Amino acid sequence: MKLIKNIVKLILPLIASGGLTISATASEGSLGKPMQLFRFKTPEMVTYVNSTVSLLNSQKNPNKRHLKNLKTCQKIFSSGKKLIRGMEIKILKTCKSYMNSGLYQTSNIEDLKNELETLKQLIKSNNENQNLNQIQKEEAFKDLQEKELKEFQEKQMKELKELQEKQLKERQEKQIEEKIIKKDSNLLFN
Repeated sequence: MKLIKNIVKLILPLIASGGLTISATASEGSLGKPMQLFRFKTPEMVTYVNSTVSLLNSQKNPNKRHLKNLKTCQKIFSSGKKLIRGMEIKILKTCKSYMNSGLYQTSNIEDLKNELETLKQLIKSNNENQNLNQIQKEEAFKDLQEKELKEFQEKQMKELKELQEKQLKERQEKQIEEKIIKKDSNLLFN
């Protein structure tokens, strides 16, 4: 009997401490330090959570786990708490990872308008650059044509001058020959 009492005295505290250990690990950080909510509650995060919840609610077959996490984030944001701990931290980190990974693309109209305006400006600047490039090409082509035309005209003028000089020379030679013939004929007849 004494032996059983001694064994129970030794084993009972071990069993009790094991039960406490299991319950402490199952609480998932509820004993950890509390965090301040403002680390997670940013305007972008609030907008993302609200728009993603409405997106998932409108789908036929939404991911129920994601929807549950996002709804919990909504409740935490609207609760008015300043400090969060345990599962709340874990769920907020999960929601933040959804947002950072781009799992659900939800953009508000203002973002889409800004993006559209940026794209319009980009297209306009590209068109202006293309027009400018086209004008520069046309000017370069026109300059090239003018240069070629000028060179051609100069070449033609040079050939014309050479031809005129040649004809003039031939005429002069002919005139000289005629003068010589005339002199010879005058000498013969005289």
